[in-house]
Amino acid sequence: MTRRSSQPATADAAPLATHARRAIRYILALLTITFAPVTPAAANAPNATLHVALMPDRLNTAATMRYGFTITNADGSVPPPLTRLQLYYPAHFGLITSGLGIASCELENIRELGLEGCPAESLMGHGTAIGAVPFEHETLEESAETFIFMRPFENGRISLALYVEGRTPLATQLAFPATIVPAPRPYGSAISITLPLVRVIPELPPVSITKFQATIGPEGITYYHHTHHKYLAYQPRGIQTPPRCPPHGFPFAAHFTFNDHSERTVATRVRCPR
Repeated sequence: MTRRSSQPATADAAPLATHARRAIRYILALLTITFAPVTPAAANAPNATLHVALMPDRLNTAATMRYGFTITNADGSVPPPLTRLQLYYPAHFGLITSGLGIASCELENIRELGLEGCPAESLMGHGTAIGAVPFEHETLEESAETFIFMRPFENGRISLALYVEGRTPLATQLAFPATIVPAPRPYGSAISITLPLVRVIPELPPVSITKFQATIGPEGITYYHHTHHKYLAYQPRGIQTPPRCPPHGFPFAAHFTFNDHSERTVATRVRCPR
């Protein structure tokens, strides 16, 4: 029988035990938060990939976040429509201090007037999306431009509006709300979006989003400052990145909920700038 020593741990063993406990907590956090457990709903859900980049790729600077994801079925068929999307991003990313969305736009104005219904200073990002609809033995695809606007705060939370303008092959204009909500570690916040079911043709199934990419930041955005009876164009500052990077990079994730009640969570990390 081995006897346990009653002597206290040595000075060398104590830091080692501390680091081991931290490593275990970190691994458990990744298992329970970053990656969703494989449930029957997740197992039957479409496949998804997530791509995130920061431009410029530097610490402690004003940046633009680039998001992109794809959704596919393993058999090549059109995936079910997306009904909810949550995009998680790290803590200490300065969205409020970014200089973006210094004006706000009401959702009703966007729905009634489109882009003309919002001041330029409420635009926070833009991108593109591709939707697909099964039709007999083929797939119809529609491309659309997307725009992200600041809305008035709701219950103390940052509120956004996502405007989608389809042009080919059909003209479609949609606007729906999004909210910035708190997120568990290792994230700080999430953009939560509830998407309506959309039929471009009443007789066909709802549109399924298969590709999406967008920016949140000053890239491609121009604001105007009124001074001395004229408007001066300028580019907003951007999202302030933290001065330090986590050991494994900045964590991002996306949680997808589909119309058939299946769900999928994917995660990625943006490497630490050199």
